[in-house]
Amino acid sequence: MESPRFVLGLDFGTQSARALLVRIPDGREVGSAVYPYSHGVLDSAMPDGSPLPEGFALQHPGDYLEALEKTVTRVLEESGVPGKDVLGLGIDFTACTPLPVLADGTPLCFLPEFAKEPHAWVKLWKHHGAVREAEDLNRAFQEARAPWPARYGGAVNLEWILPKMLETRRKAPSVLERAHRFLEASDWVVWQLTGKEVRGSCAAGYKGCWLGDGYPPEEELARADPSLPGLVDRLLGKEFLPAGRPAGGLTGEWAARLGLEEGTPVSAPIIDAHAAVPGCGVAEPGRMVIILGTSGCHMMLGTEEILVPGIQGVVWEGILPGFYGYEAGQAALGDLFAWFAKNALPAAYAGEAEKRSLDPLALMEEKARAIPPGKSGLVALDWWNGNRSILIDPELRGLVVGFHMGTRPENLFRALLEAAAFGTRVILDHFQAQGLPVKDVVTTGGIAGKNSLFLQILADATGRSFHVARTDQACALGAAVCGAAAAGPERGGFSGVVAAARALAGEPRATFHPDPSARDAYEKVFSLYMELHDHFGRGGTDLMKRIPR
Repeated sequence: MESPRFVLGLDFGTQSARALLVRIPDGREVGSAVYPYSHGVLDSAMPDGSPLPEGFALQHPGDYLEALEKTVTRVLEESGVPGKDVLGLGIDFTACTPLPVLADGTPLCFLPEFAKEPHAWVKLWKHHGAVREAEDLNRAFQEARAPWPARYGGAVNLEWILPKMLETRRKAPSVLERAHRFLEASDWVVWQLTGKEVRGSCAAGYKGCWLGDGYPPEEELARADPSLPGLVDRLLGKEFLPAGRPAGGLTGEWAARLGLEEGTPVSAPIIDAHAAVPGCGVAEPGRMVIILGTSGCHMMLGTEEILVPGIQGVVWEGILPGFYGYEAGQAALGDLFAWFAKNALPAAYAGEAEKRSLDPLALMEEKARAIPPGKSGLVALDWWNGNRSILIDPELRGLVVGFHMGTRPENLFRALLEAAAFGTRVILDHFQAQGLPVKDVVTTGGIAGKNSLFLQILADATGRSFHVARTDQACALGAAVCGAAAAGPERGGFSGVVAAARALAGEPRATFHPDPSARDAYEKVFSLYMELHDHFGRGGTDLMKRIPR
């Protein structure tokens, strides 16, 4: 009898990396390991103690390789799976998280002359040092009447690679003068493992302004900064592979370090959130995947390019080969509920939760469940972190209307749950109106497995069924799906990501269907939400922008 075969999914997050070992052909998760980055996030000081400016968020590239080796060797050891039985591996990564490197892939921060230069290190996705550069880019593109920003909701984000590269050019010109490439950390890790420089089309399309047939025209880039066209041409690369396509095989050195076979196929990388789409088993249009975490990321596939105003991006083969990938998002989900637990939970409620050995949010869910749909007496706007989609305005602020002397903490908590659900509905309805119907939704992330009340409110408020993915590790599983596709059928893998996703992701573990009676109640409250949404978010007043100033 033939021994079972396996694939590895490597999930590189903000604070740690995870390795997930998955069995072929049924997708059983046989082991996982997590390892925190030794240097964490460098947001206040460099490794040598030198202070960093406000808004900086750097990382040490050596942490990625250390965590990679630690997690893979541990998961193989603890599972007892021989390395020879691992067919392939896939990688997902936070983005945009770029670094400058030499022609042999050596990060510039490893060189003594650049060790103390912050701009020579990895700039994590949440590095916010490129505010002026993003403003200059967007002003230039608006003046040029460039059509392509419509693919990204109309603007380039300061977290993306063009602003970060321009920031490096202006603040530390010697770094880019010495650099051979300025590339995503995901591409750099694949380069280390395979010895081949390969770029993933996911990060390039969503975070690098790669338009499928080139970058923005030189004359538009030059409007922002005369040096930019040359930097783009020299540093960013021009050939890209979608996730699931083999980027190369493991080098002998890395095979020995990981305990795997030399030549084991490595997939082109994918952004961590986007890996959740195949990790949830979604490989066709009409089904949306929402990661319900600290924030929300909404993704779906399409067979044609439709420029949806107010979304984060539409990219050909950005998520899966053969499809356009669409992305939108909510800036606050878990953050919103965590804010309540930290700042609005009365001492008596905290004491009750402790006495009953309950998480405070579990207690609030219990109390809020007793309030009928639409009967909280409050209407809230879920903009505690601004609005990502569809208004794309980080300056917007949260709002709660309707407080009275009978308002209880559970009324406020329920109103926040409903506001987050209405924010999701705005996105779903917007996709629908633009010709991209959403039949149902598959969810993953921390909230999906913990807060059943919120899942039911989502179903009731949107009128769609919400499925909870089988796994709590959808991003890592999605990376493993890509690894199985990269291995190919000749090695015992799959013919592509679609086939691998359908085989390995499995069926949802729970489904929440809309309750017609609750739906009717929420229609009335949603109309009030939209009155507030349009008044404060679409020009009825600039009050929310004036308050912080």
